Amino acid sequence: RYDNSNIKRWILGGGPEKLNGVGLAVRPLFDVISYYSKTNFDVFGCDGVRQLDPITWYHIAFVYDGSACFGYINNKLDFMRHHNGFVRISNNQLAIGSGFSNEREYFLGEIDEFKIYKRTLSADELKQNYIARPDYISVDQKGKLCESWGMIKGK
Repeated sequence: RYDNSNIKRWILGGGPEKLNGVGLAVRPLFDVISYYSKTNFDVFGCDGVRQLDPITWYHIAFVYDGSACFGYINNKLDFMRHHNGFVRISNNQLAIGSGFSNEREYFLGEIDEFKIYKRTLSADELKQNYIARPDYISVDQKGKLCESWGMIKGK
């Protein structure tokens, strides 16, 4: 879920100018996912096609298999692009919910059950992740530190 203002909201990464690896953002005004990737051979950025509703939760998966990138929303393909090479790794810190260049890039929304894998997941594994229930007890975040910090960073 997210605030649909006119500023790009980063879910993962910080934009193509500082990107090493992959990045996902909600594109302003269009409410679609913008996908970014950088390998030793290529850099690309493109938008998915599914329009998102800011008050709805989505399961988003970004997969790279060495020859193509795939974006999935709720276990349905949102975009695919051929893309070669290995994902570039840097010493930059992983940014989840924030950009690198200024505070206006903070994701104003909620991110839950974030996972990173060192391998490409199969279609069946993606589906299992989509339908799986979390193996922990959910807590109400209202008034807790995570909600307060998100509100502070979003201002």
